[in-house]
Amino acid sequence: MTCAVAYAAIAVLPLGFALRDAVVVRRLRRDGIRAEGAVVDNLRVDDADGYAWRPGRAYRSVSGMP
Repeated sequence: MTCAVAYAAIAVLPLGFALRDAVVVRRLRRDGIRAEGAVVDNLRVDDADGYAWRPGRAYRSVSGMP
């Protein structure tokens, strides 16, 4: 009897991990990944139609350095 309970507990454990993973993936799809940054320059990007200006961004690293 105790062996069956242990096996049931072990079988439920991956279900818990799968549920947590599903919640995290749903939140990422809904909210996206956010990172704070600053526009530091305008970059000229050349293509077949001419050129366009794109913002050059700087992001903070884990250590807090830009």
